[in-house]
Amino acid sequence: MMVAHAFPPTWGGVETHLADLVRALRRRGHEVLCLVGGDESDESWEGVPVRRRPLLRPQNLLQVHRGGNAGRAGHLRSIEAVVRGCLDSVRPHVVHLHNAHHYGPQLAHGVLAAVAAGRGRSGRPDPVVLNSVHDHTGEHVLRDVMDLPWHLLLYVSDFLRASLPSRAPSVTLPLGIDASRFAAQGPRHEALERLERPVIFHPARPLPWKGVDVGLAAFVEVRRRLGRGSLVLCSGDDIIGEASVLSELRHRLARTAADAGVAEHVLFQDFPPLAMGDAYRGCDLVWYPTTGEEPYGLVPLEAMASQRPVVVADSGGLVETVTDGVNGLVVPRGDSDALAHAASRLLTDEALRRRVVAGGLDRVRSCGIDTYTSRLEDMYEAARSGAATGDPG
Repeated sequence: MMVAHAFPPTWGGVETHLADLVRALRRRGHEVLCLVGGDESDESWEGVPVRRRPLLRPQNLLQVHRGGNAGRAGHLRSIEAVVRGCLDSVRPHVVHLHNAHHYGPQLAHGVLAAVAAGRGRSGRPDPVVLNSVHDHTGEHVLRDVMDLPWHLLLYVSDFLRASLPSRAPSVTLPLGIDASRFAAQGPRHEALERLERPVIFHPARPLPWKGVDVGLAAFVEVRRRLGRGSLVLCSGDDIIGEASVLSELRHRLARTAADAGVAEHVLFQDFPPLAMGDAYRGCDLVWYPTTGEEPYGLVPLEAMASQRPVVVADSGGLVETVTDGVNGLVVPRGDSDALAHAASRLLTDEALRRRVVAGGLDRVRSCGIDTYTSRLEDMYEAARSGAATGDPG
């Protein structure tokens, strides 16, 4: 049983990973139920039952959390009731939460309370409860949730493990990608094909900490140096985020592009997951100049699998996947001049580009979703064995 704040068609790093993981588990014969935030519905997603409940949506969790004690107890009881209904209907061996330490504590407490209430009632071993720690940025991190009685915490990077320590048993398990969706050979997205070359792609949610301002400033400099080029940014029409923040940022970027005389060379467009391979193939370079602390970052791995050169900022977990000069270039956070210089080098130095692309292919060979899922299955079994013997680790 997977529990998360959102699920496709809402997309972001966590949602992309969750979709890939659900597919991989299904291919291996596991039964999977997803309990996620969203408008009320019970539906099927690629053969997987998905129960969407507004109680789990970030907006609702934040509203209750910011509102003080009023309403928190009722919200917690409601979440516990929803979870108990799922537990009674499917009796899972594993309950796997994703980012339970975000937005409000009721989700984590509700799941753990529901599991405790059903302990010993089903006639089968009680489920183990795990939380994958994907993220820590922003004001919505609840550090006390990290110390709840999880059977296991799965950190997606060593950076996160050091940033959000816990007394619970924990391990670092870097995420894998479905490399079958990313390859150098194949169709190129028509929207990118129409653009002036070279095309630089920044496939990140348009949030301030993702470095979109830095990227736009760097693009202006790249065009000054090369006399040509286009920049592709995601429009963020269906992501988790506060609408007012997203709208203000989008308008600021549009004004900046217009003031710099590059507006006609900047494309805002979202790409559904099945089109991301086409988008990568349609670009000449991918950059990810995060100014906040990037927890991990699937984008560099996807770009490497697509044989596209990568430039990233020295932010958080990004340096755990990108090694400067080996499988990409790493620049200081917030430094648009350094970003422009690195991008220009990769766009004009054929030998450098070939070297980092080859290094990227070597890197992603060990980062497939099937390798990840095999390791995760082992951790599920180890956690279940530990629970059965009373061993917390």
